[in-house]
Amino acid sequence: MIDILGMMDAEAFGKAALRREVAKIVAQTMGIGNTWDIEVAALLSDIGRVTMPSEVLRKRHSGEAMSSFEKDLWNRLPEISSKLLSNIPRLNEVANIVFYKNKYYDGSGFPADEIRGEAVPIGARILRAVEGFLSLKQDELALAYLDSGENLYDPAVVDAIHQSLDKLKKVSVGVPTTSPRKIALEDLEPGQKLCSDIRSMDGVLVMAAGQVLQSVHIQKINNCAKLSGIQQPIEIM
Repeated sequence: MIDILGMMDAEAFGKAALRREVAKIVAQTMGIGNTWDIEVAALLSDIGRVTMPSEVLRKRHSGEAMSSFEKDLWNRLPEISSKLLSNIPRLNEVANIVFYKNKYYDGSGFPADEIRGEAVPIGARILRAVEGFLSLKQDELALAYLDSGENLYDPAVVDAIHQSLDKLKKVSVGVPTTSPRKIALEDLEPGQKLCSDIRSMDGVLVMAAGQVLQSVHIQKINNCAKLSGIQQPIEIM
Protein backbone atom coordinates (compact mmCIF):
# COMPACT_ATOMS: atom_id res chain seq x y z
CA MET A 1 0.00 0.00 0.00
CA ILE A 2 2.87 2.34 0.84
CA ASP A 3 4.53 1.57 -2.50
CA ILE A 4 1.32 2.39 -4.36
CA LEU A 5 0.94 5.68 -2.47
CA GLY A 6 4.50 6.58 -3.43
CA MET A 7 3.62 6.20 -7.09
CA MET A 8 0.27 8.00 -6.89
CA ASP A 9 1.59 11.07 -5.08
CA ALA A 10 5.40 11.21 -5.16
CA GLU A 11 5.63 14.63 -3.51
CA ALA A 12 3.35 13.72 -0.59
CA PHE A 13 5.13 10.41 -0.08
CA GLY A 14 8.51 12.15 -0.08
CA LYS A 15 7.31 14.31 2.80
CA ALA A 16 5.88 11.25 4.55
CA ALA A 17 9.18 9.39 4.26
CA LEU A 18 11.00 12.34 5.83
CA ARG A 19 8.36 12.57 8.57
CA ARG A 20 8.89 8.88 9.32
CA GLU A 21 12.67 9.24 9.64
CA VAL A 22 12.40 12.25 11.96
CA ALA A 23 9.66 10.67 14.08
CA LYS A 24 11.71 7.49 14.47
CA ILE A 25 14.76 9.41 15.68
CA VAL A 26 12.69 11.43 18.16
CA ALA A 27 10.91 8.33 19.48
CA GLN A 28 14.19 6.46 19.94
CA THR A 29 15.68 9.47 21.73
CA MET A 30 12.73 9.31 24.12
CA GLY A 31 13.57 5.68 24.86
CA ILE A 32 10.65 4.16 22.96
CA GLY A 33 11.82 0.67 21.99
CA ASN A 34 9.19 -0.36 19.46
CA THR A 35 8.64 2.51 17.02
CA TRP A 36 6.75 0.48 14.38
CA ASP A 37 3.29 1.98 15.03
CA ILE A 38 4.72 5.51 15.04
CA GLU A 39 6.67 4.97 11.82
CA VAL A 40 3.69 3.50 9.97
CA ALA A 41 1.44 6.29 11.26
CA ALA A 42 3.96 8.86 9.99
CA LEU A 43 3.95 7.23 6.55
CA LEU A 44 0.20 6.74 6.26
CA SER A 45 -1.19 9.73 8.16
CA ASP A 46 -2.22 11.41 4.90
CA ILE A 47 -3.65 8.32 3.21
CA GLY A 48 -7.01 10.09 3.20
CA ARG A 49 -5.67 12.27 0.38
CA VAL A 50 -6.76 9.53 -2.02
CA THR A 51 -10.38 10.49 -1.23
CA MET A 52 -9.84 14.22 -1.78
CA PRO A 53 -11.13 15.92 -4.95
CA SER A 54 -8.24 16.92 -7.20
CA GLU A 55 -9.33 20.57 -6.93
CA VAL A 56 -8.82 20.52 -3.15
CA LEU A 57 -5.34 19.02 -3.53
CA ARG A 58 -4.46 21.57 -6.20
CA LYS A 59 -5.54 24.51 -4.05
CA ARG A 60 -3.71 23.11 -1.03
CA HIS A 61 -0.52 22.73 -3.04
CA SER A 62 -0.72 26.18 -4.66
CA GLY A 63 -1.90 28.05 -1.56
CA GLU A 64 -5.06 29.19 -3.35
CA ALA A 65 -8.02 30.14 -1.13
CA MET A 66 -10.43 27.30 -0.39
CA SER A 67 -14.17 27.44 0.14
CA SER A 68 -15.50 26.73 3.64
CA PHE A 69 -16.52 23.25 2.53
CA GLU A 70 -13.07 22.56 1.08
CA LYS A 71 -11.38 23.78 4.28
CA ASP A 72 -13.61 21.56 6.40
CA LEU A 73 -12.87 18.60 4.15
CA TRP A 74 -9.13 19.17 4.41
CA ASN A 75 -9.27 19.65 8.19
CA ARG A 76 -11.00 16.27 8.46
CA LEU A 77 -8.06 14.54 6.74
CA PRO A 78 -6.85 12.83 9.98
CA GLU A 79 -10.36 11.47 10.62
CA ILE A 80 -10.68 10.19 7.05
CA SER A 81 -7.21 8.63 7.14
CA SER A 82 -7.90 7.04 10.52
CA LYS A 83 -11.13 5.45 9.30
CA LEU A 84 -9.38 3.98 6.27
CA LEU A 85 -6.61 2.53 8.45
CA SER A 86 -8.99 1.17 11.08
CA ASN A 87 -10.39 -1.23 8.46
CA ILE A 88 -6.99 -2.94 8.15
CA PRO A 89 -6.29 -5.76 10.65
CA ARG A 90 -3.76 -4.94 13.43
CA LEU A 91 -3.54 -1.25 12.55
CA ASN A 92 -5.86 -0.05 15.33
CA GLU A 93 -3.08 1.74 17.23
CA VAL A 94 -1.77 3.29 14.01
CA ALA A 95 -5.30 4.54 13.24
CA ASN A 96 -5.56 6.03 16.75
CA ILE A 97 -2.25 7.87 16.36
CA VAL A 98 -3.35 9.27 13.01
CA PHE A 99 -6.73 10.34 14.41
CA TYR A 100 -5.04 12.46 17.10
CA LYS A 101 -2.05 13.72 15.13
CA ASN A 102 -3.49 17.25 14.86
CA LYS A 103 -4.32 17.35 18.57
CA TYR A 104 -2.21 19.75 20.63
CA TYR A 105 -0.89 18.99 24.10
CA ASP A 106 -3.25 21.55 25.66
CA GLY A 107 -6.28 19.80 24.13
CA SER A 108 -6.88 22.24 21.29
CA GLY A 109 -6.92 21.16 17.66
CA PHE A 110 -8.62 18.14 16.13
CA PRO A 111 -10.62 16.27 17.35
CA ALA A 112 -12.58 18.61 19.61
CA ASP A 113 -12.87 16.29 22.61
CA GLU A 114 -11.65 16.27 26.23
CA ILE A 115 -8.43 14.40 25.52
CA ARG A 116 -5.31 16.41 26.39
CA GLY A 117 -1.79 16.14 27.79
CA GLU A 118 -0.52 12.63 28.50
CA ALA A 119 -3.89 11.21 27.44
CA VAL A 120 -3.09 12.05 23.80
CA PRO A 121 -1.34 8.99 22.29
CA ILE A 122 2.43 9.40 22.49
CA GLY A 123 2.76 8.70 18.76
CA ALA A 124 0.33 11.52 18.00
CA ARG A 125 2.23 13.89 20.30
CA ILE A 126 5.44 13.05 18.46
CA LEU A 127 3.89 13.54 15.00
CA ARG A 128 2.36 16.89 16.04
CA ALA A 129 5.75 18.24 17.14
CA VAL A 130 7.60 16.68 14.20
CA GLU A 131 5.26 18.32 11.70
CA GLY A 132 5.79 21.65 13.48
CA PHE A 133 9.54 21.13 13.27
CA LEU A 134 9.42 20.24 9.57
CA SER A 135 7.08 23.10 8.68
CA LEU A 136 10.04 25.50 8.81
CA LYS A 137 13.18 25.01 6.76
CA GLN A 138 15.75 26.45 9.17
CA ASP A 139 16.38 24.35 12.28
CA GLU A 140 16.81 27.36 14.56
CA LEU A 141 13.49 28.82 13.46
CA ALA A 142 11.81 25.44 13.86
CA LEU A 143 13.11 25.02 17.40
CA ALA A 144 12.09 28.57 18.31
CA TYR A 145 8.65 27.80 16.89
CA LEU A 146 8.31 24.70 19.06
CA ASP A 147 9.65 26.44 22.17
CA SER A 148 7.27 29.37 21.73
CA GLY A 149 4.26 27.07 21.43
CA GLU A 150 3.66 26.97 25.18
CA ASN A 151 1.40 24.04 26.09
CA LEU A 152 0.91 23.20 22.40
CA TYR A 153 3.61 20.54 22.22
CA ASP A 154 4.59 17.84 24.69
CA PRO A 155 7.69 19.24 26.50
CA ALA A 156 9.28 15.77 26.54
CA VAL A 157 8.96 15.51 22.75
CA VAL A 158 10.39 19.01 22.23
CA ASP A 159 13.29 18.13 24.53
CA ALA A 160 13.96 14.99 22.47
CA ILE A 161 14.05 17.11 19.29
CA HIS A 162 16.64 19.36 20.93
CA GLN A 163 18.71 16.35 22.02
CA SER A 164 18.68 14.73 18.59
CA LEU A 165 19.14 17.91 16.55
CA ASP A 166 22.43 16.82 14.95
CA LYS A 167 20.81 13.64 13.60
CA LEU A 168 17.70 15.54 12.53
CA LYS A 169 19.74 18.08 10.59
CA LYS A 170 21.32 15.32 8.51
CA VAL A 171 17.96 13.67 7.83
CA SER A 172 16.00 16.86 7.13
CA VAL A 173 18.51 18.19 4.58
CA GLY A 174 18.97 14.79 2.96
CA VAL A 175 22.51 13.99 4.12
CA PRO A 176 22.95 10.23 3.61
CA THR A 177 24.66 8.05 6.21
CA THR A 178 26.83 6.52 3.47
CA SER A 179 28.21 8.00 0.28
CA PRO A 180 25.64 7.93 -2.55
CA ARG A 181 26.39 6.35 -5.91
CA LYS A 182 25.48 7.82 -9.27
CA ILE A 183 24.08 5.26 -11.67
CA ALA A 184 22.32 5.10 -15.02
CA LEU A 185 18.64 4.34 -15.41
CA GLU A 186 19.28 0.79 -16.61
CA ASP A 187 21.22 0.00 -13.41
CA LEU A 188 18.27 0.55 -11.08
CA GLU A 189 17.47 -2.49 -8.92
CA PRO A 190 14.92 -3.31 -6.20
CA GLY A 191 16.18 -2.51 -2.71
CA GLN A 192 18.13 0.61 -3.71
CA LYS A 193 17.26 3.81 -1.84
CA LEU A 194 16.97 7.08 -3.74
CA CYS A 195 19.25 9.82 -2.43
CA SER A 196 17.71 12.49 -4.66
CA ASP A 197 14.46 13.04 -6.53
CA ILE A 198 13.96 11.41 -9.91
CA ARG A 199 12.50 13.91 -12.38
CA SER A 200 11.50 13.83 -16.01
CA MET A 201 13.40 15.92 -18.53
CA ASP A 202 10.72 18.64 -18.20
CA GLY A 203 11.12 18.74 -14.40
CA VAL A 204 8.09 16.71 -13.29
CA LEU A 205 8.68 14.74 -10.08
CA VAL A 206 8.54 11.00 -10.80
CA MET A 207 9.85 9.49 -7.54
CA ALA A 208 10.85 11.31 -4.36
CA ALA A 209 14.14 10.96 -2.51
CA GLY A 210 14.02 8.47 0.34
CA GLN A 211 12.00 5.89 -1.57
CA VAL A 212 13.28 2.32 -1.37
CA LEU A 213 12.76 0.98 -4.87
CA GLN A 214 10.57 -2.00 -5.64
CA SER A 215 10.04 -3.60 -9.04
CA VAL A 216 6.81 -1.66 -9.56
CA HIS A 217 8.64 1.66 -8.97
CA ILE A 218 11.32 0.79 -11.52
CA GLN A 219 8.62 -0.09 -14.02
CA LYS A 220 7.00 3.32 -13.53
CA ILE A 221 10.37 5.10 -13.89
CA ASN A 222 11.10 3.22 -17.12
CA ASN A 223 7.65 4.07 -18.48
CA CYS A 224 8.24 7.76 -17.73
CA ALA A 225 11.67 7.55 -19.37
CA LYS A 226 10.13 6.22 -22.58
CA LEU A 227 7.45 8.90 -22.52
CA SER A 228 9.40 12.07 -21.67
CA GLY A 229 12.91 11.05 -20.62
CA ILE A 230 14.52 10.93 -17.16
CA GLN A 231 17.22 13.20 -15.78
CA GLN A 232 20.39 11.19 -15.20
CA PRO A 233 22.53 10.09 -13.44
CA ILE A 234 20.41 8.87 -10.52
CA GLU A 235 21.78 8.98 -6.96
CA ILE A 236 21.16 5.86 -4.88
CA MET A 237 22.64 4.05 -1.89
